[in-house]
Amino acid sequence: MEPILRLSVASGAMLQMRNFASTGYPHEVCGILAGVRAAGGRPAHVREVVELVNERADSPANRYQVSGLLVHRAEEALERRGLE
Repeated sequence: MEPILRLSVASGAMLQMRNFASTGYPHEVCGILAGVRAAGGRPAHVREVVELVNERADSPANRYQVSGLLVHRAEEALERRGLE
């Protein structure tokens, strides 16, 4: 059985997620939750959210598509700052 992953989310990141979802509604929105890994039984901690553009033109209300290159670039930028 896989261990249960627990997350804590910084209040600023939670607010950013809510605002991004509200702004994008009724379309799907997508992004990356970035933070630090859990240690010593503590939950992983989400410090920030990277908003990505939903590139799905034919059905954005119930599907999303993101360029692999955009995801890769966002992940590299996060890693340079010590986030995962």
